[in-house]
Amino acid sequence: MECDAGVKIIRRENYKGCVDSLMLSNDDFATGRKQPNMTELIASIAGPYLFVTGLGFLISRDFYRRMIAAQQKADPILINLSGATHFVVGAILLANHFRWSSIAESVVSLVGLAAVLKGVTLIVVPERTQSSPQMGNTGFLATSAGFLAVGTYLLIVALS
Repeated sequence: MECDAGVKIIRRENYKGCVDSLMLSNDDFATGRKQPNMTELIASIAGPYLFVTGLGFLISRDFYRRMIAAQQKADPILINLSGATHFVVGAILLANHFRWSSIAESVVSLVGLAAVLKGVTLIVVPERTQSSPQMGNTGFLATSAGFLAVGTYLLIVALS
């Protein structure tokens, strides 16, 4: 149901068959600005993270080389904890955003899917992640470019 003030009222039944009413609004009455949809919200969180990670790979290559090399000697508990974190973050993202209708929606969903897959890999085959080869300059540049490109795109989505 659409009201004059732009507020939508959605009626639905809960698991007991009772009718719940929920008021939603696309506008923030205090500022008059449109509230972000789920794609824009997730893009506003993931975009800056991916962008600064790309900058880190580009600017602090020696640090990231040491970080990657340290994976070979990493504590198994930390590898499993990293896998759990990646998996849970990705699963939460996908539970709230499994949409493929636009490029922006697809990119956000792919970020969630990538996090889940990284988590699964770290949990199921942790030895494989520990024995990954060292990354050369080309690999660092490609990784940095990928993070920067996706991060920039998501920032544009978030700010538009």
